[in-house]
Amino acid sequence: MTKHVLGIIDAQRGFMPESEGQRLGVAGFGELTVPHGEKIVPNICRLLNSFAMYDFSTFTTQDWHPTKTAHFSQQPDFANTWPRHCVAATPGAELHPYIELPSTNRVFVKGTEPLRNGKEDTSYSAYYAHNRWSDERLPDWLAKVSAETVYLGGLALEECVGKSALDLKKKIGVNVTVVTDATAGITPDASRRMLQNFERAGVRTATTEQVIRNISMLAQGYGRA
Repeated sequence: MTKHVLGIIDAQRGFMPESEGQRLGVAGFGELTVPHGEKIVPNICRLLNSFAMYDFSTFTTQDWHPTKTAHFSQQPDFANTWPRHCVAATPGAELHPYIELPSTNRVFVKGTEPLRNGKEDTSYSAYYAHNRWSDERLPDWLAKVSAETVYLGGLALEECVGKSALDLKKKIGVNVTVVTDATAGITPDASRRMLQNFERAGVRTATTEQVIRNISMLAQGYGRA
């Protein structure tokens, strides 16, 4: 059951509203907020549980930034530079506390190197992510588990989720489906443009219910990818 893989992109505290952290009494929330980002957590949990139940592979990514990097700015433009967020080994870099990962889940990190001004910023796409302990790259792991279809959720739709979806589709040729109610966008206009990019690139979209139903059928041997 390795051909169909779930990836949860950057469902981290730093990208969720500060009010959620206050509600939970947990630090690290609200560093770079995706509006209503906390509302996708129940669907992320449902997807992780379903994939684990049917022995499908899962992976998660986390921004794992150094303290000093050109990715951050005190005057961010929210296109190329951003407020400080998800610094390695800080509360903001951790996943939402309600997200429980399967024991077989593979964890990848990205944005780990200090970015220099004028250099390509590979912080966004999971295509550039690597395992923090073995240095294994995500594309190599996907090849190892014979991934043919990758389902993606997480934050944010028009940034790391969208750019990961497009890169995985274009650069390694896997089928990609973005789970629309397991992700959230920063602005409606940017989210709409990313969905249009998906359509042009052949990236599919589906709801959590549709994905769970599909993998259940696949596990029983009479579904479709």
